[in-house]
Amino acid sequence: MYLTKQEERILEGEGGFASQVAMRILVALGDVFGADRLIPIESAHIAGVSYKTLGDAVDFLERLLEEGAKTRVPSTLNPCGLDLEKWAEMPVSKSLYEAQLRIVNLYSGIGVDPTLTCTPYYLKSIRKGAHLAWAESSAISYANSLLGARTNREGAPSALAAALTGKTPQYGLHLDANRKGCYLVDVRAPLDCAADYGALGILVGRTAKMRVPVFTGIRDRKREWLKSLGAAMGASGAVSLYHVKGVTPEWPLENKARSMWLEGRPEEVVTVDQGQLKEAYSSLTTTRIDVPDLAFVGCPHCSISETEQVAKLMEGRRVKRDKRFWLCTSRHVKAEADRKGLTARLERAGVEVFCDTCIIVTWLREAGIDSVATNSAKAANYAPELCKVEVEFNSLAEIVKKVTR
Repeated sequence: MYLTKQEERILEGEGGFASQVAMRILVALGDVFGADRLIPIESAHIAGVSYKTLGDAVDFLERLLEEGAKTRVPSTLNPCGLDLEKWAEMPVSKSLYEAQLRIVNLYSGIGVDPTLTCTPYYLKSIRKGAHLAWAESSAISYANSLLGARTNREGAPSALAAALTGKTPQYGLHLDANRKGCYLVDVRAPLDCAADYGALGILVGRTAKMRVPVFTGIRDRKREWLKSLGAAMGASGAVSLYHVKGVTPEWPLENKARSMWLEGRPEEVVTVDQGQLKEAYSSLTTTRIDVPDLAFVGCPHCSISETEQVAKLMEGRRVKRDKRFWLCTSRHVKAEADRKGLTARLERAGVEVFCDTCIIVTWLREAGIDSVATNSAKAANYAPELCKVEVEFNSLAEIVKKVTR
């Protein structure tokens, strides 16, 4: 991989320990994937934050801080293991809160904005064509597919290395040739809610793996529903970019039939009907409990319109005494929900609005929760293994009916 003179000097240690280690990571990554050079990025989004998954393995972050490491581009942080302001209400112990706060403070100390959200695209606009270095599979899918930005599926170390250097290796989805569709999905099932899009995503992710799907037959343009589609494909497979005919920004304006395809035609064509969609719902449901302990929305974190939808569905209803209902979102969105009176409406109805976290990266069993109902296919896919809870996957409307009176 070609390096500029300045990059070579950094690799040799001229810029200090932090920059040298970061450059080593990027060079190794570039060599593995055949990158020709490093390119500048406009932002980084860093995962590997929750104490639940990271534990006490923070020596590297401490060393970076000691060596004066600083990010060179705007950098944001993925959710952590708890709500930093309402952790006692979840509840988690004070010792877990203190351990989690230490990790967040270490990232903050090197210049990472402690946004603690998986939806950094709601914080500021991202231009089409911008090169990014993002971890978090759902955010990667959203940036590539719905915004037309360019990022590979970064891990926590590579995203952090990119943040510290302002660069990333040029390979994969940074290149035009790799952004063309090669896997055609003809949707012949009605898609009426976010859960339907999530079920479709689970099906396609399992078979598409790392390929770039192109969807026909999808008519609704709601970004929140397409967000669910991408999040699910990233969870069940490794899809980081998809195209929807006439909807996503990189769908070509000319030669619509052929210019999306590598080699002029798709590698594979699949059809998804209503029966397959129902099978996906069934495969994501692991519980026989009629009314789970917890209803959950917000994986990925809720937008303001999703928050409004929950508030509307909760009108005239209240969460049952022995049940809980969590809505997870970013502090950015919650501030807007506060201004609109949505947070107060939800809390009066018994919905707990949490920020900074998500059920996948927090301690559910310790909070007395053994079963969860969710409209998030991503959460339903991960929760049985990562949280050791049973799951019901269903539409938001049906979940609200189950846990309210």
